Amino acid sequence: MIVRLSPFHDVVKSTTHQFLYGECRRVLDDSCIDFAFFPSEAERRRHTGIRGIRSGRKAADFNLLLISNSYAVELLNLPYMLKLAGIPYSSDERRLCNSGPLMIMGGSNALASQSVLYSETNAMVDALYIGEGENNIEHIVRELSSVPENKRREKLMSLQSAVTGLKVFGAPAAVIKKAIYQDTKRELLANAEQALFDSSEASTVRLQIAYDCPSFCTFCFEGWERKPYREIPLSQLVAAAAGLKKKTGADTLEITAFNFNTHADITALIKEMNKLYFQVNFMSQRADILAANPSLVVYETTAGKRQYTLGIEGISQRIRSYFNKNLSEETALQAITILLKEPIREIKLFYIISGLETEDDASDFRQFLAKVGSLKELYNTGIRILCSFGLLVRMPFTPLRYEKLLMTQEEWKPVVEMIRRTTEMARYEFRLTYPYDEYFLSQALVMINRYTGTVLQEMAERDLFYDQVLSEGAWNFFREKTQLDASFSAEKDKNYHFAFDFIDCHTPADFLYQRFLDAKNGKEMPMCLGTKCNGCNACNDSQRTFLGNHTIAMPSRRDLDEVSVLIKAKAQAEPIYLITDIPEIQNHVRNETKEAALMRQLITAIDEGVTTVMTVRDALFGGKMFEGRLPHWYGKTVYAVYPFSNAHRQGLFHSLQNAGFMVSDSEIIPEHISIELSDISVTDSRQLEKTASDILDNMHMPFILSRKDGTTYFTIVPKAMKKHIVSECHIKAGIIYISGSCKLDLSSIRKSSFTAKISF
Repeated sequence: MIVRLSPFHDVVKSTTHQFLYGECRRVLDDSCIDFAFFPSEAERRRHTGIRGIRSGRKAADFNLLLISNSYAVELLNLPYMLKLAGIPYSSDERRLCNSGPLMIMGGSNALASQSVLYSETNAMVDALYIGEGENNIEHIVRELSSVPENKRREKLMSLQSAVTGLKVFGAPAAVIKKAIYQDTKRELLANAEQALFDSSEASTVRLQIAYDCPSFCTFCFEGWERKPYREIPLSQLVAAAAGLKKKTGADTLEITAFNFNTHADITALIKEMNKLYFQVNFMSQRADILAANPSLVVYETTAGKRQYTLGIEGISQRIRSYFNKNLSEETALQAITILLKEPIREIKLFYIISGLETEDDASDFRQFLAKVGSLKELYNTGIRILCSFGLLVRMPFTPLRYEKLLMTQEEWKPVVEMIRRTTEMARYEFRLTYPYDEYFLSQALVMINRYTGTVLQEMAERDLFYDQVLSEGAWNFFREKTQLDASFSAEKDKNYHFAFDFIDCHTPADFLYQRFLDAKNGKEMPMCLGTKCNGCNACNDSQRTFLGNHTIAMPSRRDLDEVSVLIKAKAQAEPIYLITDIPEIQNHVRNETKEAALMRQLITAIDEGVTTVMTVRDALFGGKMFEGRLPHWYGKTVYAVYPFSNAHRQGLFHSLQNAGFMVSDSEIIPEHISIELSDISVTDSRQLEKTASDILDNMHMPFILSRKDGTTYFTIVPKAMKKHIVSECHIKAGIIYISGSCKLDLSSIRKSSFTAKISF
């Protein structure tokens, strides 16, 4: 069972559970793998426990739980889920009674998950996985599945010395090296088997193009945790993206990386991905690269990008130097100027508040915002510019782990309010990403250096957890139970004992401490891209050579022209109309899930489907015409199938026709449709008559009710028949039959448990 510590709707865009599924599928049959997410409020009220979303089996019945921990406050949900699942909290307890599934936890917060420990040898999980899991998770699953169930705990113990990154609680003390995926010349994530979920994201997939970041921002946990910076070659990415589309039916691709625009083949990537997908989104980018390369901004906006987020991070040059951001005010303003000259809708400026800001820093920020405002008036008055702020969490294994911690509102509020006033006086929106209690608990959880497993267990017993907001009283309870002293909050020296000191992250503590001292003195270190090595010890020789020789291929005039023609051709493509059947099993799924299923069907059925079919949209019952007018439904409908360009249209038409699909050059709107309404929970004839009456009344269709031979007839009066809405309605054998035109409106039962079967 693959377990997420957040509800499904919170992690639906995340790829962690997808990655774990791919690793498991190389060993196990699909039927052997299930998923569980933190239960929603409704599920908690129903006391459903923790069950697989596919099989419905209890978590306690599985052999192995692979748990992903993405961020700190999620850790509260681990003991709470164990309680709901009826699984003993501690690895010692499970080991002694030889019961409960084995539990291995990893994820982006694994290096900061020490709060789940009861002692050095006992934790809420049986093992912790540190680093990148490519191939290693497959190896762990393969080894555990190769032995009988009663031998698996013993087998897991032996794997600590055999698998890089695996810490097994109860195994002999050892230095655990962070696992790094070295073979990035092979694309592994997208080429793996994909699990398909019914969600608003069913038609979107994500492609990781690089690992880590070449920068040395002092605050960035991911940047220090994942070093070295590595790229996946363009050829691998193009092939993986095509395979991903065929396996999932997605029409939208999100390209992911810590810094998207550092990839050497950024230009070709944007172009090639747009040849495969209807929509291509790319997220995080370095402002300095944009500032130095205006042609890249023009290229990206030509390719359809309309929203930009710039990580300015520090409100002044002093704070940016403290953060080692390598971003001057001049460069930031240059990047913003370039963006303002392009047809984009929004710029979000993201900042981190350190708590160390002064009036001088606020003054610098005030002047910066004034300059941005002047640029906006000069170049683009209609654009939306907003400022988003997060409080700095000092993270382990980063230089700022040595910095003093601010653990009270009294310490934070004067600084936050000063920055809020400065922002709002400049007429910008001020957004703070999370409340103080959540911040304080996060900071405590990631920096605690004592055993707090018992505290988290007690919190679970008191139903304290995190679901978008922190349970009331959670921070106060944790603070009182742990009694964090002055030494916890004070600035640390180089000999301070941090948690997980048995983990080797490749970068020595002395290097981190020196970077902390440099940060305090405003001394910055350049990133290792196209320059000499800075000596952090994360890279091997070949990786150092790659970084030193790294260049980014910026777009030429020809590239710009090609992507312009490509995007314009996609925008002008006219659809082909296809009659298809939505199977009954899909009557409760989202439109995105139905679209992805049809895309898979079409791509598989015709030659070159991956590069021919751009996207599909329900043009009838799942479209705007019937929006809000139907309950859950299945049966016939009409889809608009879009080719990549009008040049592909006739070829696609004939390919679909030859594959046996019913297609048309023009829009199909049936003159007459028939609907069968059924609900297995409603069998009483009077209830069915009441439902049918409500439907007709809602459409202002007067009728005469009669009954004969077990059938109820609703005869529409002649005057109403002239409206050409409902032509016939009757009830027989527990089913409501209603026929008419596309003006039919069943919105009165839209939120009921009735299901409509549609035919025409």
